[in-house]
Amino acid sequence: MNRSQHSNTRAVQSLIQLVQTFADTKIVKSEVDKLSKIEIESYLDDNNLDVLHHAIIANNIEAVTVLFFKGFFLPPHEYYSISYMHLAAKLGYRTILGLLLQDRPHDNKAINFKSQSVRQKHYINPTDGDERTEVTPLDVAGKGGHIRCVKLILDHCLGRYHGRGKFSGKDAHINMACQLDSPPALRLLLSESPTDDDIKSAVGAALKLAKPECLDILLRLHPDLRSLFGGMNLYHVLYSYSFLFDKNWVEALPTVTTVLIRHGQSVASNLPFRTYPLYSLLCLYVKCYDMPEKLPYIIACIVLLLNAGANPNFDEIEFEIAHENLNVQTAFGRLAYSTGLHCFYSNICSLNLHLEAEIEFKTIYGMLQQCTEILLRHGANLQQIGRVNEDGSLMGTAFHSFCDMSILIGLDTKTLVLLLKYGADPEIECNGLYPVSLIFEKFVCYTVETLTVKDLDIFLNILNMMSYKCVKELMDSTNEYKTEDAPEQMKFKNKIINYMTDILNDWTLKKECQYLILKSCKRKMAKVLKLPIPMPLKTEILTVTLNLIA
Repeated sequence: MNRSQHSNTRAVQSLIQLVQTFADTKIVKSEVDKLSKIEIESYLDDNNLDVLHHAIIANNIEAVTVLFFKGFFLPPHEYYSISYMHLAAKLGYRTILGLLLQDRPHDNKAINFKSQSVRQKHYINPTDGDERTEVTPLDVAGKGGHIRCVKLILDHCLGRYHGRGKFSGKDAHINMACQLDSPPALRLLLSESPTDDDIKSAVGAALKLAKPECLDILLRLHPDLRSLFGGMNLYHVLYSYSFLFDKNWVEALPTVTTVLIRHGQSVASNLPFRTYPLYSLLCLYVKCYDMPEKLPYIIACIVLLLNAGANPNFDEIEFEIAHENLNVQTAFGRLAYSTGLHCFYSNICSLNLHLEAEIEFKTIYGMLQQCTEILLRHGANLQQIGRVNEDGSLMGTAFHSFCDMSILIGLDTKTLVLLLKYGADPEIECNGLYPVSLIFEKFVCYTVETLTVKDLDIFLNILNMMSYKCVKELMDSTNEYKTEDAPEQMKFKNKIINYMTDILNDWTLKKECQYLILKSCKRKMAKVLKLPIPMPLKTEILTVTLNLIA
């Protein structure tokens, strides 16, 4: 407020002079009593500083106490230029900072703050100094090297958490500095040479709360983390447990993952069992299906892990079997998986999706396409046999797993195209079942809810990529399916049998050659397109896949 509007400007200036010269408290009280609340609170000098600012700059504890006791500068009053608490933290005045924490606790927040002292100590110019950035009083005290102020603020914050059983003991300060995401405060606290156990505990706090800068500072100290989290790798902890603390933390995932990679944390860690980072992350990815705005952050992490050397074909199940004599502990929280694609599709199957929720399925299909393509581009093996369902009763390739998943959520044609382009083999048989066997059995033996007749036609078309022998075996097995004479199932069974019969009856030498060429190219579209043969022939060989793309 403009100072000219007040008739007692000189009286306020006189009060400030008394504050700066540490006049007797009784005199200060007397001068305060002569002025109204609005006269004192609205006064600003040429630097836009008010009476409380000057009391803080002078470190006049008695004056600050008098002002607060008289009810001046208490909430909802707001400062005009500089945050009182940030100013006290900048100057390192612990006692005044304590008064502000008590009487103006809402000032303890991140704001745009910068300051530069001029020759007279009691002036702070809010328009000069370092580039403006959002910082908390804790950050300011940490940058200023005022460790007693840092601990005071942390103690104030700790008081809010003790009741919930968080952070207690000698490591409480550095843990809380991580909780509040204050790298300057953390650096200052670490200058006091905390124990290795304190540092290790702080690493746990920074990781679970996804505070990348704090985690980076702590990992630079090279603490021994072998006993942290029961020996689980930090990626698994980050992806499996941090989600329980705060869903907003997902946005920090790529930065935290980058920090872990930069500090040499292995992306191939697999002990205890079921902690392989990539698969733990894929499980998290699926859990976030109802938060589409968060998914890009997890996709970024998947790419980071793969680029850092994570193997999308690591078989956790086989690894457990091979090392069962080691008496190694198994981590709680998820199953073991055979490949990245098996992990991804299996977790999609476990979702409790609502068929009427179109937005859910739209998001799921987008996830399917994006994640499938990323894994395939990074070498996912479509021929590797693994566990398809949770109870292990069904084994098969990722194509088997995709078909099993399609029965539950419907067919996503774009993902199917990706699998076929990269060489998914419909001829791999596991326990007497080809991938399409799962679909045909569903149509013939059960009531279909998620798949349409058009979807059935697409899967029937895949038979054109298979050998005469495989199609014959499929026809024989389909004939054996029991339909219980249900009209709908009988119709589907006849449709499937008739389609297979037509393929077998129309089998020619040309078709056999096309099949053999496709097989010799490992069923990969890119390899077929590189063949030194006319384009029309390439198109015929790739008819099934190209029709799906069209």
